[in-house]
Amino acid sequence: MATRFLAVVPHAGRASTTFAQGLRKKTGFAVAVDEDALTLLVEHIDGVVTTDQDGCAVVGWLFGREDYRVRTVVDSLTSQAMATADFKCLLNHYWGGYIAFAKRAGDRAISVLRDPSGGLPCYYQRTPHATFLFSDMATWRAAEIGHTEIDWTGVAWRLASANLPTSRTALDQIDELGAGFNLLASDYDALPQIAWSPWEHVNPPSGTARSDLAGALRETVLHSVAAWAVPFRNVLLNLSGGLDSSIIAAGLAERSDRAAALTMATRSPSGDERRYARSVANATGLELTESFYEAGDVDIALPSLPDLPRPTGRVIGQAFEAARRRAAALRSEDAFFTGLGGDNVFCFLQSPTPLADQLKAQGLTPALRETLDSVCMQTGCSITTALWWAVQRAWMRPPRYRWQRHALFLDPACLPRSSDLTHPWLAAPTGALPGKAAHIAMLMRVQAERDCFARGSAIPIIAPLLSQPIMELCLSIPTWLWSAGGRDRAVARDAFAGLLPAMVVDRRSKAGPEAFCYEIIARDRDRLRAHLLDGELAANGILDRSAIENVLREPAPPSGDHFLRLLELADAEAWVRHWSRAS
Repeated sequence: MATRFLAVVPHAGRASTTFAQGLRKKTGFAVAVDEDALTLLVEHIDGVVTTDQDGCAVVGWLFGREDYRVRTVVDSLTSQAMATADFKCLLNHYWGGYIAFAKRAGDRAISVLRDPSGGLPCYYQRTPHATFLFSDMATWRAAEIGHTEIDWTGVAWRLASANLPTSRTALDQIDELGAGFNLLASDYDALPQIAWSPWEHVNPPSGTARSDLAGALRETVLHSVAAWAVPFRNVLLNLSGGLDSSIIAAGLAERSDRAAALTMATRSPSGDERRYARSVANATGLELTESFYEAGDVDIALPSLPDLPRPTGRVIGQAFEAARRRAAALRSEDAFFTGLGGDNVFCFLQSPTPLADQLKAQGLTPALRETLDSVCMQTGCSITTALWWAVQRAWMRPPRYRWQRHALFLDPACLPRSSDLTHPWLAAPTGALPGKAAHIAMLMRVQAERDCFARGSAIPIIAPLLSQPIMELCLSIPTWLWSAGGRDRAVARDAFAGLLPAMVVDRRSKAGPEAFCYEIIARDRDRLRAHLLDGELAANGILDRSAIENVLREPAPPSGDHFLRLLELADAEAWVRHWSRAS
């Protein structure tokens, strides 16, 4: 079941119990915590992990760090630590997809932790009387918490920031708590603070061979996927035929009686990966449903994710979501698994950065030649170019990852300054390696990508590869090992070489739904032109109208990233119109 919640932290002079009765009636939620300083309501009471401390609870899915078993109660030592607003014990001994609430002993302050994977969303709004925290905008709307309107600067930021995580949404006064962050809510403020940092996990285990790391990764992934399957009766996996979703399938193999797979294809051969998905389904015993992207499932005038507080969806997501619902209804699935985040967690770098890391960490060693050859094989650059680039990156530039704006089809006047694209995780510590900074940036980027799935739907969307134990292990593996042999995600390929078909483990390319995107644009070109050029985004100075008009005037399909960007902007326009009416 999806875990929806609503929490109230009243300001001075008010008790949260004064809110509880009215919010229960409006939302239909059950009361999980009812204290003067905190009321916590949840859609399903069995979605709450209890503690032995008043005012402390965990909403979502929690697993033990050592045995990977589902937890319904937090141990006493961790509960006591939570009561002092200390979440380190919880982070060290548990993992999962959760939001933790803790009433700090001795005062009215409430600490709220979002787990490092970002498995559950958490938004918040401060009003004159209280701070409200909630799982989704549908809950916010049902609770009648307050008023909001479109934040046009927030909209422009979202479209230009290339998935940089930020607390700011595109709705005024609505903020988001980031993955791995703790919100301290008091009478005076609501301040987010870092509770978990990826930089704490980048040091490699000493003296560990690559084969040992592959074995550790295999065991960690298999245990994590199996743990995620336990809370659900029937799991549906999005099996694309690529490496990442196939690894999830390997983790579900022992539970094939409770799991099935869905693969999507375009009617054009360029986007048909079904033979790879079939080979994985045969190897793992998962029943496979094959479905096509259907243009009839897509309406560019409708937002794909209307109940998110920022435009995040993609128009073609409507077709995927429709196919997912049809497949889920046939088997009564109660959870949807995805390989989302595999490229990010498994450090899919396509640059000489791993060579720079090894050069900076180990100096000129015989092993460097192997990495040099691997980088040249993977990127196609010459030995001279790779060496020169690596020397520059290792010693002539700071290790910090520089986040780039995504300015395509946006009015230059609305773009944020590059210097404003910051995040605490981008602050590389002294001695950091540039490849690890890039690896961490990829983990940041995927947090926005996971919102492209239907948050708040009746069926939870689970991304097992973003589980905390997997992320922490992968962060500790040196970047040059991930590109060994000229293969991207090399450690993951080695880890699952004996469990998956060779045609999947060894493949170097993967098709996508580009042909379907072309089909939508060809069908709706005139409608898309009017939708964007005469819409709210253009009227509020966010779009570069002339650039869009020039591209859509050409009879040939848009090239490169243009068609994907146009469909992203179409969904953003639909989102804006939805919230203009709603507010």
